Amino acid sequence: MFKSFLAHWFKTDLAAAVLLFCLLTAVRFVAEHVPPLWFPLLIAYVALPLLTVPKRNWPQIGLRPPAAWQPILVGSAVAILVKAITIFALFAWLDNHPANWMMGVARSLQEMPTHPPAVIVIIVFFMIGAPIVEEVFFRTLQSAWQTRYSSWSATATVALLFGLSHIDQYLFPPSPLGMLARFIPVSIYGLAHAWAYHRTGSTYASIVSHLAGNAWEALILTLFILPTL
Repeated sequence: MFKSFLAHWFKTDLAAAVLLFCLLTAVRFVAEHVPPLWFPLLIAYVALPLLTVPKRNWPQIGLRPPAAWQPILVGSAVAILVKAITIFALFAWLDNHPANWMMGVARSLQEMPTHPPAVIVIIVFFMIGAPIVEEVFFRTLQSAWQTRYSSWSATATVALLFGLSHIDQYLFPPSPLGMLARFIPVSIYGLAHAWAYHRTGSTYASIVSHLAGNAWEALILTLFILPTL
């Protein structure tokens, strides 16, 4: 009976999404900690979710215009607010401590190439490409989860998985305090996107809130944090 249950479960969209989540998390971890593999593995990180979502499944994961725009505005406002509060709290409580992962973000930006073509590629990749692909993947997971359980459990679970998938990012070196300082706000940030999808049934809604929050973070980094380093 147990074997038949496992065989059935691993044929579901939810199982496929969970396995892809584990694979993508491992790919990004290796890419960020083994510099020679950084570029090819991050390209794979972007490509894998798109390759696993055939066009016939687009309606099921919400790749259609939203029916209402108010949740998009609310989700975007919450995402921006979470980013602002996170940055303020990190510098108020941790300042230059290694657990302040926002310093890791800033230092990573400092190490990026500065000539215009490279800057354009980096902006398109990190500020536009990666958020869109993450939203396609996490809404695929959310859609699959809510078909088996409830919409609210799917929203909460996917938000926590969003935080978990980013838990060690920009921590040099990783530490329990740093992981906690990253997991909590990033999960709340993911909850804003998951809620926007939950309210509209459209992945475009979560994409907009994700892009808005990332753009706000980039603006604060550029104007206030990078000049002080």
